[in-house]
Amino acid sequence: MTTTTSNPPVVRPNEAAARSQRVADARSAFRQIKIVHPRQEAIIAGLDEVRRSGIATRGERQYGITLLAESGSGKTTAAEHFRDGIERLGELPEGSRPVLIVKLMSTGTARSLFSSILQALDDPFYDRGTEPNLHKRAVQAIKRDNVQLLVIDEIQHLSRRSSAATHVTDSLNRLRKKALSLSRLR
Repeated sequence: MTTTTSNPPVVRPNEAAARSQRVADARSAFRQIKIVHPRQEAIIAGLDEVRRSGIATRGERQYGITLLAESGSGKTTAAEHFRDGIERLGELPEGSRPVLIVKLMSTGTARSLFSSILQALDDPFYDRGTEPNLHKRAVQAIKRDNVQLLVIDEIQHLSRRSSAATHVTDSLNRLRKKALSLSRLR
């Protein structure tokens, strides 16, 4: 004869904590798995080509690439994978950021571009100052942190207003003239 009780089994706190930790560790490990698709390998190769060309021609006008594909196709993931691989090489001094990925704010203005760059470089006052001041500070921070390649993500925000888009494009060209390699993701 079986007896049923209305009380659930007691889980000791240490058992629950141990289980929770195992689940958290497993989820973290799962999220670290990256399978690089051949199309992402092509993106990574293009990013590396632009970065290496920029290093070889420092002080000269720099080239860039624009990557266009549907949302969710892996452009940002490929750029992050590339950045992480370059950082693991450890070729630059501590604190350097050889590949900087900047997500363009939805406003899509030149001021927001420089503000986004400063935010990505951990500037506590990234949103304070005039556009020319933010531009100057962004260039100084890029040089200070040894940025070799700037990846602008969400560049499609520029298409909302043509005059703003032209202004930001001009600002990006000024950055390229200051010896910075550039990649735009859309």
